[in-house]
Amino acid sequence: MWLTQHLLIFVHLLFLHKEIGFANCEALIGDPNDNNVRETYYETEFPFIPYIRVDMKKYPLVPMIECSGTLISKKHVLTVEHCFENHILPRHLEVLIGSSQLENCQSYGVESRAIYYDWCLKNRKSCDPERDDITILTLTKKVGLWFFKPIILSTKTDEEVYGMSVRVAGWGITPGNHVSPTLRTASVTILSRDECKTILRNNHMDENSLYYSYLCTKADPFVILTKGDSGGPVFYKGNRLLAINRNICPSFVPSCNQVNMHIGIDHYREFIMETMESS
Repeated sequence: MWLTQHLLIFVHLLFLHKEIGFANCEALIGDPNDNNVRETYYETEFPFIPYIRVDMKKYPLVPMIECSGTLISKKHVLTVEHCFENHILPRHLEVLIGSSQLENCQSYGVESRAIYYDWCLKNRKSCDPERDDITILTLTKKVGLWFFKPIILSTKTDEEVYGMSVRVAGWGITPGNHVSPTLRTASVTILSRDECKTILRNNHMDENSLYYSYLCTKADPFVILTKGDSGGPVFYKGNRLLAINRNICPSFVPSCNQVNMHIGIDHYREFIMETMESS
């Protein structure tokens, strides 16, 4: 999220007349006076939130990516699949871990990537390759930091979390189009599906576009995710994971009318557990 208290201050008017589908909404803006958004209190407050990027020193010709992730074990990073378009391979990536200050993070390589859609095909399950936007990176070695503990997967179902106050976090892009050097976090509330559909409908969006595994969040004053926050966690009690960040929607309305979209882990438990056990 944006550096300092000015979260996501950017102009959305460039996109006002552009037709953007639900799956392609991108986060752009936020409230410059929002005291809810903060930098992490101390350097190791949330060590389970890494920054994922292409190792440009080794692969300068590979397209850049900016994404956050969520460490669900000492060797596995849960994140969104759409970060790795343009033929990004595991060997191209480095994962920065261990600090809320990017410059103090340690670099880890990526051994492999487990894609949910591939798992569905293997197990003859039905899924949507675009909207089941989830993947797991396996690191080349375990995180060896003495203070590190992975996030804990919540056992709550989606129906149990509606109305909950939770935290979102990530390494979003600043107005200067650079990754934030400091991890940012904010408090938001999880909306019910009916509340989220009402917002989409009031903004002339198809309410059926709210995919079955998605959760919506909102805050007052508003808190809007930005590019680069995708893959970061939605969590409570400091380390209980409910979902990962995806995008915002709609992208063509004022920020106070937008909602953050997240992928709830409740629908992907079998994939997550099987991947961690096999790699």
